[in-house]
Amino acid sequence: MALNWDRYREAEEDRVKKLSALQASTPQYLSLQGKGLEAAGDILGISTPNVEKFRQKQEKALSGFVPKHRERLLESEEPFEWWKEKASLNSMNTVAPMLGFAVGNVLKAMPWGAAKLLGTGINYVTYASTYNANFADTLDEHAQIAGRELSSPEKAKAAVVASLVTYLDVLAPIKGAKATSNILVKSFGSGGVKATRKNLNKLLHKERDSLLKQVKKGSAFAGKVTGVEAATEGTQKALQMLTSVNPSKVASFEGLQDIVEEAVIAGPVAGMVSTPGAIGVGREANRDKGTAQRLAQGINRQIAREASPESSEELDFIDIPEGKGHTPYLTQLGADTRTKIKELTGFDPKTAGRIIFKPLTPVIEERD
Repeated sequence: MALNWDRYREAEEDRVKKLSALQASTPQYLSLQGKGLEAAGDILGISTPNVEKFRQKQEKALSGFVPKHRERLLESEEPFEWWKEKASLNSMNTVAPMLGFAVGNVLKAMPWGAAKLLGTGINYVTYASTYNANFADTLDEHAQIAGRELSSPEKAKAAVVASLVTYLDVLAPIKGAKATSNILVKSFGSGGVKATRKNLNKLLHKERDSLLKQVKKGSAFAGKVTGVEAATEGTQKALQMLTSVNPSKVASFEGLQDIVEEAVIAGPVAGMVSTPGAIGVGREANRDKGTAQRLAQGINRQIAREASPESSEELDFIDIPEGKGHTPYLTQLGADTRTKIKELTGFDPKTAGRIIFKPLTPVIEERD
């Protein structure tokens, strides 16, 4: 019996893959993009059949996600599981802009014109896609409250509201992205440190932050991003309600639940996504001190190279403090251990290192 391949292919196309909440976050985000572009086409009187097909494809994929928690947060018997599902489903709304702005900022910091141009372009595209998603979300909110399809003037109104919503929406992602991009940007060259004697001396004589202090700084930054995101998300939802056909919903119990849920879902997600940036903020003082030490060593080598062998004048080297509070903990621990071994055994482990790496000695001498 011959197989009907056409029917088989149609059955495959109709089959919807089951998705987890995290997997469903991508088609949900993309469907919002399609919906926003379609609405923009309606306002401008432009037909967008390809965009409609794209949106329908994403919505079909999204239908593979079956929520386990359909109830409201206050009604849920498993509030953490409720939050985990909703946060996973909406994660792309936070990850996409934060990642986009981070990549854009890194490229803009590079010394090449093409990279700066590309970085600027990525930032503009990130902002535009965030606006588009918020436009679609505002349309959904207004249509849900109205209980009907929105008219063209109402869609135009939603487009204006979305611009205000987007301004609020990017505050936390831009803050998190800037801190994340700084980890890379400040790891090269002068790392944003002014290579003047006065500035280097100031950084060199400042003690390194302890691990506890670094954790406190990083945690404070992540907490701030979480708070900003929670506050702005709640405000965005309130703004959407206030500009709908029934602004009184914002004061209703249901409206207040919507506002609280938006804040509770988005805030912690932004805090978690900003973790790399929080680590960078925590290490900022030590990173700048390490950069200052590297720049000072370079200046001292240059002074030594340029000095006349016949001169008896004392060279004006930059003083680079060493030891506890100035040397990285693991480096200091290694030095202390080596000293202890030498005191107890009379053997200097550093000597063994010189023997093992003797072939590299000329290279090191040339470097110094």
